[in-house]
Amino acid sequence: MPVSPARDAHRVLTVAALGVGARAADQRSFPACGQGAPCESSRRRRGPARDLGRAGTASFVEVGDGRDLDAGQSARRARELDAALAGLKPDQVEKVVIAYEPVWAIGTGKTATPEDAQEVIDAIRDRLGKAHGGRAVADRTRILYGGSVKASNIAAIMEQPDIDGALVGGASLDADEFARICRFAELT
Repeated sequence: MPVSPARDAHRVLTVAALGVGARAADQRSFPACGQGAPCESSRRRRGPARDLGRAGTASFVEVGDGRDLDAGQSARRARELDAALAGLKPDQVEKVVIAYEPVWAIGTGKTATPEDAQEVIDAIRDRLGKAHGGRAVADRTRILYGGSVKASNIAAIMEQPDIDGALVGGASLDADEFARICRFAELT
């Protein structure tokens, strides 16, 4: 599936490091996260996306799958997305960074196949278009994949047309690994 011209203009590698302790402060050095502003994760700050983005921070909304993969995951993701974006105008929605992070991948070393991640993120983008401002808004909204992202799988993940970047967790704690993730385009 080719990337639409509207999305192609906005397609950049967005890497957000959600480390622990002092490492979390390092995310400020990656300007792609909010064009120079520090990023703030909805994981650390609860509430609707409209309450995020103050003081120049990027707004993050995470949606994902539970530990058990079942047929109800798509409806669950739609409810999470709708609740987080409730009350936002289309121009506000497209400023939110959405991350798909399957719970079953966190800390396990398991990752969705790039094709599976693409399928889920395409469904998220479709939901954005239908419920939150149309396809143009959906195309301009950055959607990241986060689930055991590593230097060894980032290139295949980023080849997918609807994946705009990566939400990096544990791999961000290893400076060399994280640097290879950030520089994957140069290294492939």
